Amino acid sequence: MRKGILALEELAEDTATPVEEVAAFVDAPENDLAEADAAAVDMNTEVERTEAAAETAETLETVAERAEATLPEGGMDEKAVDALDVAVEHLLSAVGFPKRKAKVFPSLENFSQAGDARLKNTKLAIEGIKERAKEIWQAIVSAIKRAVEYVKQFFTSLFNATKGLEQRADSLIKKAEGMKGGQSGTIKGNVLLVADGKLLDGAGVVSAYEKYANSPIGKANRLQDAAKALEDIQALANAGDAQRAAAKAYDDLYKLLTLENFGEAKPHLQDGKVTQELKLGLGQKSLFLVLNAAPEKDSSVAAKLLSLGASRCYVGDATGAGEVKGGDVAPASADDVKKLAGLVKGHMKQYESMKADVQKLESASNTLLSKLDKLNKEQGEYEFIAEALKSASGAIRGTNNVLVSGTASLKSFDVKVAKAALDFAGASLNAYGKQEKKEDKKAA
Repeated sequence: MRKGILALEELAEDTATPVEEVAAFVDAPENDLAEADAAAVDMNTEVERTEAAAETAETLETVAERAEATLPEGGMDEKAVDALDVAVEHLLSAVGFPKRKAKVFPSLENFSQAGDARLKNTKLAIEGIKERAKEIWQAIVSAIKRAVEYVKQFFTSLFNATKGLEQRADSLIKKAEGMKGGQSGTIKGNVLLVADGKLLDGAGVVSAYEKYANSPIGKANRLQDAAKALEDIQALANAGDAQRAAAKAYDDLYKLLTLENFGEAKPHLQDGKVTQELKLGLGQKSLFLVLNAAPEKDSSVAAKLLSLGASRCYVGDATGAGEVKGGDVAPASADDVKKLAGLVKGHMKQYESMKADVQKLESASNTLLSKLDKLNKEQGEYEFIAEALKSASGAIRGTNNVLVSGTASLKSFDVKVAKAALDFAGASLNAYGKQEKKEDKKAA
């Protein structure tokens, strides 16, 4: 069940508990990968909570606008209030407001007759709705901050895993240099080391991994794009430049989100939305971008950014991928093991430069959220603020949902494939000498 965005105590104090640290051995990146997976789950939970809150805030704004439209006519009547009261209470309860806070409309009898009382109570209800929207924004800020913390935890664990894989690769290279004799006929294949629906043998693993590691998406680091996007979004907090900044933010973010720069991103419709699919070449997996953008249907730049903010990016089963059954394949030779381990080691080194990118991402996020939180507290003083916050909310969510969460999903796959390649290399070396032992037993 989805957890509400608010347990209202969180507005005063962030009570999120970080993932517990687990002892990780240099030669056991599995522990670090398990930690990364746990952090990814927590990160995705915060993303879901943010999406639910953003949808609620947008709906509340619509309700407030409808209520304001009745002011020239003397306010809302009893029938309109009865319908809206139930809807608003349900919306607020769904995102975690307790019952006493979810109730924003005065009693129905206050709207029964036209006059000053009806008008006054309509204004009170509008103020209450807007106040709850402000509280939701504060909760969204807290959720995004927690998501950034989980991003840090995720990549810290991933960086630890890559160090372990580099050392494992070094050990395999040294071991391969001393290999003599023949190998047994086959070893078990790995379902991550699959291409064109078939388990790869030793030579195939080397070739496919080299192609993947050197591909544009294999080398991609979208955290740099995410940090830049968050820095650019800060312009939305400037009073005199909000509209132009929002238009620029939409154009720039759309270009950053697309997968077309990394290869042939095949577009197709999925659940009524345009989805780009970029096949990764291993494990029958693809990187998917569900681009939630329909400019012709959106009435404002803020609405377009809110729509774009609901986009998402993830690694999943490639379209048309069938089930691959386990089986035995020919092992990699000692020379192929050295090449494969060298490729993995070189590929894992790219993660060293990403540490600085995570720090830049955290800094840009904190600076932006601080500015927007201040802006939120000034709502009501300036008309542009509500639109600026809507625009910023969409831009931040689009950045986090695609460039950050998408990168986390891609790099998790990347490191797991590297581990699978080294496991395969190790099994190939273990196959040396087994042929001689079989022959010795026959001779005996």
